[in-house]
Amino acid sequence: MERNVPSARGWGWLWQALSSAQRVMEINSAYLAAFFDKHLRVEPAPLLAGPAPPTLKVTIQP
Repeated sequence: MERNVPSARGWGWLWQALSSAQRVMEINSAYLAAFFDKHLRVEPAPLLAGPAPPTLKVTIQP
């Protein structure tokens, strides 16, 4: 009896999508926390002060 099981090799796109989605949530959370720190807590928010660190891969447009 032979089973028709999909190869793990063909599911790489799913892993990339899930890891990308997780990274997007991390970046979004960092910017949201910085925004609230700056405007509600009146604390410095270096993330909003200038260009994003290269590890975030974010472009801020005015």
